[in-house]
Amino acid sequence: MWSSVNIFLVAMLGSGAAALAADQPVLEPQSGHRIAVTRMAFAAGDSLLVTADHTGTMLVWNHASGLSRDFTPSSAATPGYAAMLVNEQAGSIALIPYNGGKPGLIGLADGRPTPGRIPPLQRFALSPDQARVAGLTADGRLALFDARTWQALPLPGAACAEPLAAQPGDSYGNLDFMFHPDGRRLMIATGNGAVLEVDLQHGCRVTVALAPRDHPHLVVALSPRADAVALAYQGRLDVVRFDRNAAPATALATNDGLRRLLFTPDGKGLLMGISDGVLGYTDLASHTTRHWKFAEDLTGLAVSARGDLAAAGLMSGAIRMVSLGAAGERDISARVLTPVAAAAQGSGAALTVRTDTEVWRLDLERARIALVYRADEPNRYVDMDQDGQAVWSASQAGGATVLRAGEGWARHQVHPAVPMYSWAAALAPDGKSVAVSYGAELRVYDAAGGSFVVVGKLPHPATRLEYSQDGAWLAAVGEAQAFGLIRLADKTQYALVAGADTGTAFAYSADGRQLAFGQADGSVRFFDLVNARTTPRRIDGQGKVSALRFSADGQRLAIGRGTGEVDLVDLPSLQKLPAFTRLRSTVNSLVFLPPGLLVAIGLGGEIRVASVAGRSDLASLYLLPDGQWMAATPDGRFDMSDSESLAVVSWRMPDDPLRPLPPEVFMRDFYEPRLIPRLVARLLACEAGKGTDPAACAPALAPVRPLASLNRIQPGVRIAAVRRGATALEALVDVEVSAVSDPTQPNGKQQTGVYDLRLFRDGQLVRQLPDNTAADRDGADWADNARIAMAPGQSSAIKRFAVRLAGRNRGLPVKLSAYAFNEDRVKSATVVDDRYLVPADAPAARATAYVIAVGADSYDAPERTLRFAASDARAMSRALAGLKGYRVVPVTLVSEGKDASAWKATRANIRAVLARLAGGPGTGGELAGVANADALAPATPDDLVILSFSGHGYTSKQGKFYLLPSDSGSGLPIDAQALSRFISSDDLSDWLRPVDAGQIAMIIDACHAAGSVDQPGFKPGPMGDRGLGQLAYDKNMRILAASQADDVALESGVLLQGLLTYALVGDGLRTPAGGVAAADADRDGSVTLAEWLRYGEARVPGLYEEIRRGRVGVSNLKDPIVDEAFRSLAEKRAQTPALFDFARTAPRVEVLVTRATAGGPSP
Repeated sequence: MWSSVNIFLVAMLGSGAAALAADQPVLEPQSGHRIAVTRMAFAAGDSLLVTADHTGTMLVWNHASGLSRDFTPSSAATPGYAAMLVNEQAGSIALIPYNGGKPGLIGLADGRPTPGRIPPLQRFALSPDQARVAGLTADGRLALFDARTWQALPLPGAACAEPLAAQPGDSYGNLDFMFHPDGRRLMIATGNGAVLEVDLQHGCRVTVALAPRDHPHLVVALSPRADAVALAYQGRLDVVRFDRNAAPATALATNDGLRRLLFTPDGKGLLMGISDGVLGYTDLASHTTRHWKFAEDLTGLAVSARGDLAAAGLMSGAIRMVSLGAAGERDISARVLTPVAAAAQGSGAALTVRTDTEVWRLDLERARIALVYRADEPNRYVDMDQDGQAVWSASQAGGATVLRAGEGWARHQVHPAVPMYSWAAALAPDGKSVAVSYGAELRVYDAAGGSFVVVGKLPHPATRLEYSQDGAWLAAVGEAQAFGLIRLADKTQYALVAGADTGTAFAYSADGRQLAFGQADGSVRFFDLVNARTTPRRIDGQGKVSALRFSADGQRLAIGRGTGEVDLVDLPSLQKLPAFTRLRSTVNSLVFLPPGLLVAIGLGGEIRVASVAGRSDLASLYLLPDGQWMAATPDGRFDMSDSESLAVVSWRMPDDPLRPLPPEVFMRDFYEPRLIPRLVARLLACEAGKGTDPAACAPALAPVRPLASLNRIQPGVRIAAVRRGATALEALVDVEVSAVSDPTQPNGKQQTGVYDLRLFRDGQLVRQLPDNTAADRDGADWADNARIAMAPGQSSAIKRFAVRLAGRNRGLPVKLSAYAFNEDRVKSATVVDDRYLVPADAPAARATAYVIAVGADSYDAPERTLRFAASDARAMSRALAGLKGYRVVPVTLVSEGKDASAWKATRANIRAVLARLAGGPGTGGELAGVANADALAPATPDDLVILSFSGHGYTSKQGKFYLLPSDSGSGLPIDAQALSRFISSDDLSDWLRPVDAGQIAMIIDACHAAGSVDQPGFKPGPMGDRGLGQLAYDKNMRILAASQADDVALESGVLLQGLLTYALVGDGLRTPAGGVAAADADRDGSVTLAEWLRYGEARVPGLYEEIRRGRVGVSNLKDPIVDEAFRSLAEKRAQTPALFDFARTAPRVEVLVTRATAGGPSP
């Protein structure tokens, strides 16, 4: 069994970890390597890969899943390991550090230190029976050990204790060392090309199997069969058989930068690692060579025991797996990013964070986490000032791009003569000058002109520079960790600390009066910037000071250490407050945030958010590649920017700790959208209501179901085949589903069937089995309704689907994906097949936009009458008549006046329209007299459907949302019979599910409209849940709701429309002469559908404020079913729409074009 034990997000969270339930799963993000991977070896039947990097970090990977375990020894070696030996029989990994470090021995199963003492060696080799280890010292002496205990074994003869006879020009610094396959001899290939054979049975007699070459400092590798050696030098590669001694059996031209050679286990192939990022593989029988080119230098190499896989370690820490038998390459090293600095932004819970190449802005109260800037050129780096107000991206070409937070991250250029790509640089607070470490000199440059003055010198180049808030002081940390201050007015230099073991952290106080800095002994001292002297005040501590931060009020100082500990100190008294948080890795940065939060950032990539007042950890945040992120609490609740991109995390169960569980397993229980904002809001409410409101400090998250008895087995799902269907725009997709058994599961749940199979085209749900509405409902009978039937006695079945394709994608691949659930609604892995191409002979796309606008002024119950819903519907239809690149089919259903026979906004008509778009048969004369009804046709993947509804909405006590058509009954009471005449969110879900349009958008201008999606328990993710919210997520829909689930929508007698409709149609698309529309967010002359809906969401609260100030009058609330107290409250607070945008892969749709360009929808 194997599990991923990487960065323990939960088990290492201090006080939060102690409260975990016995069956609580642990969510573990991948840390990966962050620097050159230098040692690699396959293990456990080639299912595991052991890797070590230049810092001594060691990981054990399940390379099939890409999940890793952190086995880094407590005394990790820097700069890494000279040799690593994996002994599967003994269950151990032996490590020999560079630079004479202490060798170590750890367990292969758990990474813990194991008994046994390894003497200093340069190389070692494992005997074929894995019973003995032979070691070679730096001076050429041999040693033998028991492979399990590492007890020394006697050498066969006195000669074995003497150094091996060195050959002329011999070098033991670059060699290969192995047992002969017979186990009685040792083979040593030296750096000058000589191969020595040591006979262990006859007193360590040395035989020269191959004489030295004329070219010293070769790259050498011995064949596993001990019959040949590979020698690389000066662009040449020779494979020499020992029985021929000199003449190469194979001579190949190769790159002069070749740094590594490795035979395959059968000796028939040779791997070549080349310094410029090329991996070569030569078949020695056919002399054919294949190459793989990586974007960076190759630093490590391993081959599997079967000889079919190669692993390449790269300079950045990335790992590539290469199939030697067939084409194929993949990256298994997805990992969290490493923030190196952070600063508070504004007055709320927001901060700016930077990595070496990126800048992020994190708004913890609003869940707005965005990548602000990424260095887009090679050899660029990103830096930031202490307050996060400016960041800069510098290049080797000179100069830099500066981005200022207060100017919306507007970009400014620094003069090219300013060498900001040097040892260190800092931007002055006024932006007019730049301090640069130029060698040992400290220079201050004119940012605009490029001239400079020398203001000081350090014994070594500075690695960090920082101005004080007023720009009067410059702090500098040197390479040898010398630390000093320069008063720029008179260039006076103050040396504060010096020495190789000193701390490098410092921080200016918010009032600019003092500077705190770390000392070699772990203490913190203070420098008085007003009087220019070190004060006697001192804070003692253990461990290197790696980060410091003053609170904004100057009352507290946070101290981060290399051990991961965070100390909080009351500055007036210099007393340490009780510890409450600790990171697993070195603390890189600390930030106080105004709501009483402390953010600590670790070298392992963790951004810990803790409550200072509550003395507890709230959550940890991780930044991921490609602008993604994830957050998690100490008890495992998590949130992600993309709930389906979970490749960097895995679960571990306490009752089965050696088995990794895929991230989908507990997603239903632990995925919590808007996690951090909910926790921060509860923290603020608790502080505000403490002592007055007992409920203010109640848990923000509901408890999860017991997990010990949960069926954790994922059903089997596989896309078995994809082929052309009856037409070029149809693909036949065969999906194989399988019941799965696993007798090793510890909780008795050892098998599962397959339930609720879902098939997606380009991320959009197209088919679902069983194809019945009962399968999509919660309840005790869900499993019976959702089970996939299989033939008697069979544990698998093939399900065939006809999938329509988009003509606009001719010649492009179609991404088909599928997943299912087990009996406890645990999701399977998502399987993906993107090999099928839309045939080139597919007919050209004839895109149609169906605009269905519904407006109900008139109702069966007169008290429900509205004035402007019909006007809203007509306005929507007119506004969308010019959708660029589409043939627009408008269908307007309105009900107005007292003649009920003329009403079109009825339940039957709405259902009939959607049935026709789904390809269903007509159900009678429901659409009689409806304009363009005959133009309705089954929607295709090239089509767009926009459904708008203006009228009444209702939310039941159970949280279910309903739209009220005109024929919704005669009013109160609203009982089960009355509800049957409404249109529930479940009804909408059932009617929209078979509509196969490429895009679907809904605009609901009604009270409680957000309840259509945001119903109790809804989570936007692959949950397999019921309701319109789940369907919207699965079908990549956009839904703009006029009001929150607990709020009302308004219409205005002055505007003659509902507020949301007016914001969209009246404000959003209004274009001044020569200008662009208000909804054109990027000002490119085109309003896209996404921009338009976002504008409506943002504009309505402001429009409501204008109403409150008397600029616009309110005529009516769109809700007659509210009491007066609620009506009064609603009129006093802003109407706030909610946009649910799940269109992850939607083509661009342009609602309005004001620029002089033409063309159809573009991806």
